[in-house]
Amino acid sequence: MANNVYIGMRYVPIFLGDWDSSISYEALSIVNYGNNTYTSKKPVPVGTLPTDTNYWALTGNYNGAILNLQGRMDLAENDIDNLEIQRDYIKKTFGVKAGDKICVIGDSLGALTVPYLQPVYTTYLKTWFEELGCTFDNFCTSSRAWASGQPGTSGGVMDAVAGITDSYDVIIVELGVNDWQVQSPYADLYAALNSFDNWRVINQPNAQIYCVLPLSTDTDYPQRVPMAYYSTVIAYQAVRWRWNIIDMFSSSPMYSGMNSGLVNRWTYNGDAIHPNPAYAPIYAKYVYDAVINNKSAYNPLVIAGYETTGIQLIDHVYWKGDGSVRLTCWSGNLDITNFAANLGQLPQFARPHCRICATVHPDTGGDFTLVIRDDGTIYALAPTQTASYTGVRFEVEYQTISCVIANSP
Repeated sequence: MANNVYIGMRYVPIFLGDWDSSISYEALSIVNYGNNTYTSKKPVPVGTLPTDTNYWALTGNYNGAILNLQGRMDLAENDIDNLEIQRDYIKKTFGVKAGDKICVIGDSLGALTVPYLQPVYTTYLKTWFEELGCTFDNFCTSSRAWASGQPGTSGGVMDAVAGITDSYDVIIVELGVNDWQVQSPYADLYAALNSFDNWRVINQPNAQIYCVLPLSTDTDYPQRVPMAYYSTVIAYQAVRWRWNIIDMFSSSPMYSGMNSGLVNRWTYNGDAIHPNPAYAPIYAKYVYDAVINNKSAYNPLVIAGYETTGIQLIDHVYWKGDGSVRLTCWSGNLDITNFAANLGQLPQFARPHCRICATVHPDTGGDFTLVIRDDGTIYALAPTQTASYTGVRFEVEYQTISCVIANSP
């Protein structure tokens, strides 16, 4: 059987590499020349340059493509350089770097003077920060509270900072458990938080503050304001002053104060307060990661119900089993006109969720029913048309905890 052989002109292009002046080219030959590619239109005599448009067609403008690509690469390199500059600035300004000075102010959770709790979480922090080239000072004292002058404590945060003379880049404050233990009044707790921030502004203007909220606990007592209230006050003020919050209360890893199994596993003798040696490094790692990443690890499920208009909250905030919140408030004088008295106005976030079943308790007289209007105004309804009372205390219940969330900016 005879083989079929095509002996006519080429109809499939062929790439022949760089142009060679010593050879002729068939039609549809592709060559490189001057960083471009050319394709022959017809047979090309020896020595005919690819720039001769009678024989060649420019089919690949590599010069333009390369210049365009080079420009894009230059822009990309500039972007990378700018990102690296920004990264270095952020790390220098906010992150932890070698040479930084770090300290912690806290209570027995971090104190080195309580033998049965050792090693505490600050032991690990010291090791890890010093490995980064930082210095680490421990100002933790057993029974330390935020508020000063509270019986049963070893002093407040301002007593701790009185002994601090160095300037720090990072200050970690882990307090609040002892305020709950001794039931520090709200006014004293707020004053301590405010005094600390004033001290920070004047004495530590360049320090990043990391506020560690207390662990949640299942040892609240009916006669006590619960730990959630103290955590709430601390967190709310920390948000206002732009401190970083490390939320051990609601998002600490592997621990829940309402789970007895975890409490017994992770806290000393199951006290739901002090991390035991097994949990201390976990607690420390959570704090350490937040600090080195300049991260506010905050789950903002905190109660802010003490912000009312025309109403002063006294130290009675109770969480009920159904999730509602009861506030006992003080409104001074109660003047009844046309069987009713205006007690003040609730904040916007609480208005849709308030119950109308609370009562007013004047120092003299009976209990009066409360009515809460849509605009948040609270009225006390009285059995007499006119009357005046002093020292009025009344209670309001929020239907759900979700209505009183203080959001981090």
